[in-house]
Parts: sequence; structure tokens; C-alpha cells
Amino acid sequence: MANSAADFAAENRFQQWLKRSKDINYSTIRTARRTTVDLLIYVIFLGLASKVTQTFNNKNMFFYNDSFQRQLIKREFTLEDGSKCKFEIYSIKNFWGYALHTFLPFLVQGDFRPNDPSAIYEFPNGTTLYDDFSGDIVSRNILHGNVLLGPPRLRQISVTKGVCKTSVFTNHMPTCYRPYTWFNENRGQHQGSAWVSMWEAGVTPINGVLEVYLGAGFVKSLTHNHTENVKLIESLRDSKWISRNTRIVVIEFNLYHIMTNLLESVKLRFEQSSFGGIIPSYSFTVIQRHSFFTSPERSLQVIASLYYVMVVLFTARDAAIITQIGFCKYIRRFRNCTDFFCYVLSYLMLIIHIVHYFHIEGLLKRMKRSDKYISLDWACVLVIAYNNIAGAAIFLIWARLLTFLIINRTMAVFVEVMRRSIHEMIGFSVMLVTFIMAYAECGLALFGD
Repeated sequence: MANSAADFAAENRFQQWLKRSKDINYSTIRTARRTTVDLLIYVIFLGLASKVTQTFNNKNMFFYNDSFQRQLIKREFTLEDGSKCKFEIYSIKNFWGYALHTFLPFLVQGDFRPNDPSAIYEFPNGTTLYDDFSGDIVSRNILHGNVLLGPPRLRQISVTKGVCKTSVFTNHMPTCYRPYTWFNENRGQHQGSAWVSMWEAGVTPINGVLEVYLGAGFVKSLTHNHTENVKLIESLRDSKWISRNTRIVVIEFNLYHIMTNLLESVKLRFEQSSFGGIIPSYSFTVIQRHSFFTSPERSLQVIASLYYVMVVLFTARDAAIITQIGFCKYIRRFRNCTDFFCYVLSYLMLIIHIVHYFHIEGLLKRMKRSDKYISLDWACVLVIAYNNIAGAAIFLIWARLLTFLIINRTMAVFVEVMRRSIHEMIGFSVMLVTFIMAYAECGLALFGD
């Protein structure tokens, strides 16, 4: 009987909590006590959210990125004429020098090559870390425990010839090459290589400095043998693989670090404008293998579980409020609006984590079956989407905290003034944005050169 009474009391309290108003009131001792309890609960929710939204950001990921940038971006290399250069590549000649003297040597910088290949298995966990991996693990190892997900490759996107006329200089320049667009992209043959679509290559559009490139282009795959790679790069250089109609060349490879379960997607981009010159850019994206529910860190699993339990409870409470007053009246209030979008974003974060986990596990299974290039582009899209959604969610959660801070008359009056003048503020914001845009457009027209 005692247990039944306790269960009934708990259920009754839960029903009362669902139907209780979310108004913030410090006018009486009872309402102040209730509001203070709600504030403490929300502070706990805020702490859990701060941890969950930073799942794809930690110091290991930062230093993992930094270690590769030091090797590929900040490191000097010597050109054939004896001059030294970093990633500041402004000509095709410098590009080939970078590929031969920086990129290819980087691929053979494994800690266990070439003197002691057997030492690659002398880890604390023995050989189990490399079990079932396809191919020669020794030749695929870079630095310490970084395994290449297939051999690196070069991609080139170019435009078709003769897409514009130069009547004044026809005798000297019978053809010209326009800037890149999707319509004038070369989809034929290029030195024996067939054009590949994004779907076939498993890649996403390239967001370059000059343009957004919507094709995969022509692909040249390297190997895990340094001598063969040098011959291939020299052959491409001598055959002028990069020509006047080339608009971008991408060196790309992906890594899996077996110690930390981190994956790295590296893209080195070299754009060639229609008026000549190379514009280099790069992207290093770190991806975690595990989601917060499959993470080896038990604390993260507990925090994520508690966070989503609270999200479900808060969602149930707001659903009860919506059934009472209707969605239109519900969404008009600031605290309800922030709560609603916070919960929606939280569920989107959960969906992305689930999709991310199964996608990464599928890629790692492919790595154990074959030694072909494995693209991480869509995994990078998931990471970027998650970080953007998580950033918006944590901003709304912090903004919602402001509704609890009406602890004196001055703040109450301020909030009431803001509430009543919201329409005027929207109109003023439109006018302000209009003046700013007019000033910016005028400045661009006058001083844009």
C-alpha cells in the first residue's frame, strides 16, 4: 500500500508539473521558491547541453589537425632553382615542386619505415589494432598510427576549349577559356582519363576561393610506393596535365588514427583563374568515429543520456501547454519560442549522431575489405551540419536563461518595455540594415578596385 501511495503521489506531481505554467514570478515566497527550483534545474540542463554540443570539438582534434598542417602547410620546401617556399604556391611550376618535395615525402614519414617494418605491431595492444585491415599496413602508415584510407589521389576540374572568341587576337590566341561554370565544365576525355561525376567519386561540391565546383573531374590515383608516385607526378608534369583550361586541382587523402579513433580528411586545393596564377587553399577536417552513445567515455554517455531525458520531459511539458492554449499563442512568447526550437535542434543533433555512427562504421568496414580510396566528404558534411545546429541550440539555451533573471523591478520594467516595443524594434532593424547595405554597396562601387 505504501508503494502504491508513493507511486500515485509521484504520478500526481508529474501531472501537475506538466500542467504548470512556465511564467517567471518572484512576487511571493511560494512562487519565488518554485522559480528558483526551475532555475536550478535549467542550469543543470545548460551544463549538460554545453557538453553535448561540444561533442565534435576537443583538444585532441585540434592538435591532430595542427600536426598535419605543420607537415603540409607550414613546412618549407626547396624548388629546382634552389629557392625555398611554403604553401604559398602561385604558379604551376611551384605546384609540381610542392607535390614532389613536400607532399610525396610526407607520405613516407611513418615512424616504422623503412628500417623496421615489424615494429609497427609493437603497440601496447599488440596486433589487434591492425586486425583485418586490407593491404600492406606498413606502407599505409603515416607518422604514428595513422592509416591511409586508400591511396591519395589528384583531381582536376577544367573547362571546355573554345567557349569564347577573341576576335582581336585570333591569329595569336585562337581559343580562350572562361571562368568555371557548371555549363562549361569539361566532361570529355583528358589525357586518357574519363570524366567522373560527384556521385561516382563519392565527393561533395568543392567550395574554392573563386568558385564552387560541382563536379569530381578527372582523377589520378597514387599508390603506396614512393618511387611509383614520383614517376607518376613527373609524368603528369612533363605531359602538362595542368593546362590553360584547368580551373582547380585537388590533392586529397583520408586517414584513420587507430589510437584515438579519429579520422582526418585532408584536401589541398589549387585554383587557376582564367587570367592565370595559382590560388592555394586547404581544409583539414577531423571526424570522430563514435557518437556520444557509443563513446568509450562512460561520463559522456551518462551526460548525453541525462540531457535527452530532460529534453523529452521538457517536450512533454510543452506539448501539454500547446494542447491547452494552441500553438499560435504558445509560439508568440519568447521563452516558448526558444524552448521549441531548442528541442527541435536537439532532436536533429540526435539524428545526425545516429546517421554519422552508421556511416562511419560502414566506411571502416570497406577499409577492411579493400585498399581503394575511401571518401569522407559526406561525413564532413555531417560534422559541419552538427556543429552549426549545436551552435544554434546552445545559443538558444543561453538566451532562454535570461528569462529567469527578472529579480527586481528595474529588470521587470525593462523586459516589459522590450516586449511592447518588439514591433517597433523590428521596423527599426529593417531601416538600419537598409542603411548599412546602401553604405556597403556604395563603398564597393566607389572603392571596389
